Parts: sequence; structure tokens; C-alpha cells
Amino acid sequence: MAETEYFKNKFDTKINSVKKLWSNLNTVGLCSASRKNDKRTTVNALNVNGSKLEDKNDICNAFNDYFATLGDK
Repeated sequence: MAETEYFKNKFDTKINSVKKLWSNLNTVGLCSASRKNDKRTTVNALNVNGSKLEDKNDICNAFNDYFATLGDK
């Protein structure tokens, strides 16, 4: 629960700029273009609107949908 809240706040678009969101993504290793330390984080499950996603394709699509509609919001 605490971890969920931590990441929810870390990626909240209402309190973070786009630059800060990318910085946070790079910090947790999700989208880092730099492979200096090659530490990778895998998202095994994601809660989207109360639904738990565990399939890798569903998780990727959820991230894609989120960032693709970020500008509209």
C-alpha cells in the first residue's frame, strides 16, 4: 500500500511537470535511455482504474495509453 502511494505521487501529473515525470521514470529504470548501471526494473503488475494488470502487453498498453493522453489532460 505504501509503495503504491509512493509511485502514485511520484507519477502524479497534477504535481509533476513532464520533465520531472521523465526524470522519475529514469530513476526507477523504466524508460532510461542510458544504460550506465544497467539496473532494470520490471513492472509485474499495475493497478489501472481498480483493475490489476499482470500481462506484459496489457501493462505496456496501459503505460502507452497514459502517456499518449497526457497532453489532452
